[in-house]
Amino acid sequence: MTDIKNLLIVGDGGCGKSTYVRTVNTGKFKKKYDSTIGYEVHTTELLTTNGTITMKIYDTAGQEKFGSLRDSIYESMDAAFILFDLTSRITYTHVMNWHNDIKKKMGDDFPIVIIGNKSDLKDDRKVNARTITYPKRKGIPYEEISVKDMINLDKPFNHILSKLYNDNVKCVTEIDENDN
Repeated sequence: MTDIKNLLIVGDGGCGKSTYVRTVNTGKFKKKYDSTIGYEVHTTELLTTNGTITMKIYDTAGQEKFGSLRDSIYESMDAAFILFDLTSRITYTHVMNWHNDIKKKMGDDFPIVIIGNKSDLKDDRKVNARTITYPKRKGIPYEEISVKDMINLDKPFNHILSKLYNDNVKCVTEIDENDN
């Protein structure tokens, strides 16, 4: 039996949303950056302890001008990822705006995971761990990933799976090459 869930991924442009989704789907990091126009839907099959779960991932454009397009797809979503770039302070400061936007449309109990991307760029990091307080204050799961090095890519999905099903549902096979 295959279950299908809709997952929204939002965040500022250039944070790595499309690259994350593409890497999860292909198992390979590809550096090429193409700006998303509007949104794209990618289907990912997750083998879990509850069987195969299909995630339709709605990868949105981070540019504010596409906000109304995002609004029209919110209502069919089951969960969301808010992604920011650890090498860009401004993208972290916008996490609150993304979160408030989702809460306004979907309610307080809507499953969300906040993700800091580009953890591999330690020397370029502008958002250090001790300043990332918003997720904890709001009781939202937070994970740091490196799409390039394929580290912790499955962890955000595990948070969503536990919220949508129960605490025992996890990805059976790790998406990552190297899990921390």
